[in-house]
Amino acid sequence: MRQHNFDRDVDWKQIRDGESLEALARELLDQKLIGHDVETNLLNPWKGGRIVGHSFAWRQANKRMKAAYIPIRHVAPGHELFEDVTQLTPEVVTAAIKPVLESQSITKAGHNYKFDIHHSRNDGIRVDGPLVDTLIACKLINENWHNHKLPTCLRMAQLPHEAGWKNAVTLELQRLGKRMRITPTEVANKYGYRYISIPTLGRYAAQDAAYELRLAEWALPQQQEWKAIWEMECRLLWVCLAVEDKGVPLDGDHLLRIAERERQVMADLEPKVFAAAGMEWELSKDNQTREVLFEKLGLPVQGKTYGGLPSVDDDALWNLEHRGHKVAKLLRTWNSSEKIVSTYTEGIVQHMDAHGILHAELDQGAAKTGRFGSRSPNLQNIPTRTALGREIRQAFIARPGRVRYCLDYSQVELRVLAQLSKDPLLLKIFREGLDAHAISAIEAFGTDQEVGGINMRRVAKILNFGTSFGMTEIGFMRNVNKELPAGVPPITEDAAKAFQGKFFAKYAGIVAYRRHLWQQIAAHPEYKFYNLFGRPRRMPKGFGPRDDKWSRFKAQRQSVASCVQGSAADLVKYSMVAVYDYLKSQTDCEADLVLMVHDDLQLDMVPSGSATVIREVKRIMEQTCQAHLVVPIKVDVEYFTTHWAAKNKMKGV
Repeated sequence: MRQHNFDRDVDWKQIRDGESLEALARELLDQKLIGHDVETNLLNPWKGGRIVGHSFAWRQANKRMKAAYIPIRHVAPGHELFEDVTQLTPEVVTAAIKPVLESQSITKAGHNYKFDIHHSRNDGIRVDGPLVDTLIACKLINENWHNHKLPTCLRMAQLPHEAGWKNAVTLELQRLGKRMRITPTEVANKYGYRYISIPTLGRYAAQDAAYELRLAEWALPQQQEWKAIWEMECRLLWVCLAVEDKGVPLDGDHLLRIAERERQVMADLEPKVFAAAGMEWELSKDNQTREVLFEKLGLPVQGKTYGGLPSVDDDALWNLEHRGHKVAKLLRTWNSSEKIVSTYTEGIVQHMDAHGILHAELDQGAAKTGRFGSRSPNLQNIPTRTALGREIRQAFIARPGRVRYCLDYSQVELRVLAQLSKDPLLLKIFREGLDAHAISAIEAFGTDQEVGGINMRRVAKILNFGTSFGMTEIGFMRNVNKELPAGVPPITEDAAKAFQGKFFAKYAGIVAYRRHLWQQIAAHPEYKFYNLFGRPRRMPKGFGPRDDKWSRFKAQRQSVASCVQGSAADLVKYSMVAVYDYLKSQTDCEADLVLMVHDDLQLDMVPSGSATVIREVKRIMEQTCQAHLVVPIKVDVEYFTTHWAAKNKMKGV
């Protein structure tokens, strides 16, 4: 294959005058599929992010690709790097390209296209019509690529592209950094691409749009294999845009008070850690902690990272603590406070906009299973059912004059497992509306109360969620022991094995389902399987005849978790789309989707008429996917008018 050269293979140009802009707009309006990309001054569209330039790509009648870059907010940095900033005004460019991007007949392709849409809205462009987000498409085509950035997707798809097409931009950032006496990364974070010369950024941006178009052309035909999932993900993109744009109000001062308290805890703990270890080091550096614990102090290694290094995660430190090593206990406490500061308090506040609103980014494919995630910040990691979790949730406040409704799926993954396994006992539990964990405890252990200080319902809950996915007796033992109250003797590995044995004796259907799934994967030439809704998942390691025992065990555990968790995630996604469509069409009250955390969907509503709407939302969430299920889906409804931690159960729904 001939080596790709962008300047030779693509007809591209910069658009810097009105006549060229008008000609471009006319040509784009005649297209069915275009690539579109934006370059910005900042990454966050709610904290000053504005478009520096638009790029487009399309096919000519002879199938040869064309591309164009329209600069609108470049700024000369005031020295000889470049001075020519001849460009059209944002208002003129917006008026010309708005009909293109808002057209219902033109399909727009982009990679992580929500970014481009949000920034376009800041200039009054409401991107509309059919979309192809090649990031989502490539995650469906192969979720196992080591990442799904544009260069990786092009390389894995074996599509022509210049491997280092961003190098020229990086070089200019380095030169700017030297002039400004800051690093290139600091230049990019503080100024984005506004100071990059128009020819350099124009070529890079035109390549972005051209390669996104090329990737869309490659990816679209492959979506027929999982057409329903693809169409749902495309519709869900609009839901995520609306949720991110609306955002949630936060009490930032409350979070900063927590951070200040935890910083003091860290400061008080630091000398105690050093005294217990007999030396000082930077506690936030894992490599230094690893060296102190395992090389200098000679403590036993409690597991290894994927890279083969001794682990210093919470599990490893917990094991060391329970072997009597005081330094591990102190480190765990210090780490907990540090995480509160960096992740749950200051880490959240830094993402608030000037109006105190948090616009977290929803990631439709954060996990290989298709489960939701969130970034900037990651709200999925906020602790649940702990004092810390409640304290952090106090910062999530209701909008003035609005009620915040929280609709939470009840044990949705276990219900999906019952559907997949057809286990008689699990089906009976959900059909009769019983407490799955309590019944499991009674069936397996004779009681759901405490025995010797151990809450048997909690043991059953860990078994329900963990053992069903392949948790080992050692993993089960550790999870139970972590939750035991002070003074209660930890369970042994033999006791954990006995607990699991009793559990599986009662839930033989789960055992049979797992065995059937593993046989199905092993028999597939690509080691592929599909979840309840047809989402594909591939297990390239672990099911082959030459794979070792550990790889096989890991793959078996992941496959069950993927099928159950992925099916539950898609159930939630289908419901979100249906709820969003209903909210747009109803006229009973003003209502907005504002947050999605785990299986908890949150809506802001004006009080008048909200009871009628919330009952319908609950019905939609419970019934949207019921045709796929023999197990009833249950949604619990809570609400608050002050803050998240003060929510109350809603009666009569």
